[in-house]
Amino acid sequence: MSLTLHLNTSSSPVRRWFTQRLGATRTVVRAANAHLRAGNRTPVNRIIEPVRAAPPIAPLGDRGLVGHAADWLLRLCLVDEPPDPGSAAGLGAHQIAMHNRRARALEVFSDATLRCQSLRPARGQLGGTEWRELCRLCLLLGWLERGSRAQLGAPKVLDVVGDARGLDRWLERLVRERDVEDLEQLGRAALEDHADLRDGRRLVANPMFGLSAALGGADGDLIAGTTLLDFKSTAATSIVGNIDLWQVVGYALADVGDEFGITDVGISALRWRRRITWPLAELLPALAGEPLSIGQARSEFRDLLA
Repeated sequence: MSLTLHLNTSSSPVRRWFTQRLGATRTVVRAANAHLRAGNRTPVNRIIEPVRAAPPIAPLGDRGLVGHAADWLLRLCLVDEPPDPGSAAGLGAHQIAMHNRRARALEVFSDATLRCQSLRPARGQLGGTEWRELCRLCLLLGWLERGSRAQLGAPKVLDVVGDARGLDRWLERLVRERDVEDLEQLGRAALEDHADLRDGRRLVANPMFGLSAALGGADGDLIAGTTLLDFKSTAATSIVGNIDLWQVVGYALADVGDEFGITDVGISALRWRRRITWPLAELLPALAGEPLSIGQARSEFRDLLA
C-alpha cells in the first residue's frame, strides 16, 4: 500500500501513527495556506519566494491528470534523468500489464521513456513542437501513474485505452487537447518559478528511500540540495491539508539511512506560483507538540512499518 493510500485510509496504522504522533497540524496548515495564497505577507520559517509575483493559473482540463503530468514535466526539465521503472508511472505500467498483458503497457512506458530522453528537456529551451510533444508524453506518464494510485486505477486506464497498441495509439486515446493546453501553460510558468533550483545544487528527481519498498515503492517529487519538495497543482484555496503535510514528512522519514541528508521539506503550489519550506528539525516537534528529533521519528516510523 502506498503512503498516499495509507494516509487516506482511516483504519491504516500509518494514518493512526501520524494522527497520534504528528497530529498538531492546524497552525502549520493554516499559515502555509495563507502564504501560498499570497494572503500572508509575514515571513514564515525559510519561505522561498517565486522568481516573481504572478497571478494563479486557472485549470482548463483534468486537474488531477494535469497535476501528475506537471510533476513529470518539472522533473524531466530540471534533472537530466529518464523516468525510472520504479517510479509511480513505471509501477502503474506494471499494474496495467498485470490486468491485461495484451495492452503492452510496459512497452508503452519504455517507448515513452526513450522519446523523453530524445527530447533532452533538461539541456536547453525546447521549441514549440518539441515542448508540445513533451507535454503529451508527460500526460501519458500521468495516466500510467494513475494506474498505480488506487485499486481500480489500472482497469480505468484500460477502459480508456481500449484495444490501442503502441505508444502513438495510446497517446491518441489518452491525451486530450485541453489537457495539453493546460499543461503547456502551467509547465512554462512552473519552470520559470523554479529556475532558481538550477543554481548548481544537487537535484534528484523521483528519489527512492530506504523504506520505499515497505510503502509500495513510494518516491518523492524532487530533492534540491537538502530540501525535499512536493509539487501540488490544485487550484483550490485550501492548498495544503493534513495529508499533504504528512506525506512530505513521511517521505523524509522514509529516508531512514539519511542517504539524501534531508534537512528541510517543502510544498510548491504550482498554480498559485508560490512555495514554502520548513526545517524538518523544527517542524517535527511542532507537529508532535513535544521534543522530537529526526532520528527518533525515523526510528519510530521504521518500527511501525516493520
